[in-house]
Amino acid sequence: LDYYKKLGNAVSTCGIVSNCLNLYIIPDLGERKLQSLTSKDVEDYFLSLRSRHHARSKYRYFDWNEEDIPTLSSTTIRHIYVYFNMALDKAVEWELIPKNPVLIPPPPKADNPTEAWDEETLYTALSEIKDPLLHLCLHIAFVCSSRAGELGGITWDNIDWEEGSIQIHKVIQRLRKQDMEEATCEPPILVFPNKIGTRPEE
Repeated sequence: LDYYKKLGNAVSTCGIVSNCLNLYIIPDLGERKLQSLTSKDVEDYFLSLRSRHHARSKYRYFDWNEEDIPTLSSTTIRHIYVYFNMALDKAVEWELIPKNPVLIPPPPKADNPTEAWDEETLYTALSEIKDPLLHLCLHIAFVCSSRAGELGGITWDNIDWEEGSIQIHKVIQRLRKQDMEEATCEPPILVFPNKIGTRPEE
């Protein structure tokens, strides 16, 4: 993980890698000797993930009943696979093991196509919105195909009033403090102040 962060990968991506390692890989396989890991161990591990519930953390499911916590999605299992496989490829590169024991193919991608609004739905939404700022945000989202983080990152310097254009080059992201502190990429422009939350302390 430290090596991955030093490559300058996005902080949000490093957070996903950290979650995969600390919530799913290390609890199950962290005590195993690297050289003892077999292809059967790997296959058994990924088969077990199909019925595994999401792990509790201070960010998710901390106050849920066990039976209500959903099982891992195919997307989450695929993330675990990708980063687990990358780590073992690096172990081969560093000559810690002779070959990568991951022989199974990656889990299939989730087939969850997003339905786009049609013109009628958009006009209906715009006609119902009373808040002018929300109305403007929806307009920009539709015209520029912008995501929520990109909309939230628009500042006055992004707007060229003479050309009538908007340049999007900043985003708002929700990140963990630890991931930001350990990141080696370009620091954020602004970090919002802490707010009182309901999540338990570490």
